Amino acid sequence: MSARLNPTRAVVSNGLVVTAKQTRKTPAVAINLALRAGAIVDPGDAAGASVLLSRVLDRGTTGKSSTEVADALENRGASLSLSVTRQLLSLTSTCLSEDVEDIFALLADIVRHPVVPETDLVTRKVQVLTSLQQDADNPAVRSVDALMAALYGDTHPYGRPTTGTAASVAPPARHGANDEQVAG
Repeated sequence: MSARLNPTRAVVSNGLVVTAKQTRKTPAVAINLALRAGAIVDPGDAAGASVLLSRVLDRGTTGKSSTEVADALENRGASLSLSVTRQLLSLTSTCLSEDVEDIFALLADIVRHPVVPETDLVTRKVQVLTSLQQDADNPAVRSVDALMAALYGDTHPYGRPTTGTAASVAPPARHGANDEQVAG
């Protein structure tokens, strides 16, 4: 492999693995914080929990509101996206190299101290339910879900749909329902 493609890998004292590759072409940093918290860790009765988490994780922390999180990114021209696979929950951010310490601190705060306002949770559940309806019309998604269920069975995390089901996402309560109804 070319020497210019070899990244540096280090393990810090808390076990975090850092892989880095310096380039002098642009003053930007791309960060991919990948946690072993994908669909494989979803409880059997809550398939899709990781996907829902990825949709609300940036909605605030114990020390910052969702607006403050968004402003901290926007004021630095940084981006943040969250995604889930069967194995990983990833937070991906791009920022200027001069802002990398602040962005790392923000990402750490988001991961370690998340706060999810109930209104945001309900809104995101509706979005996931809409996504599930769209997936039902997508032959590629249906094929992968059917294959994984056939290979692993519906009790294994790999055999369950990554996004969950309408029942596991628990539709939001309507018309004055109590908390037990929201929890499903």
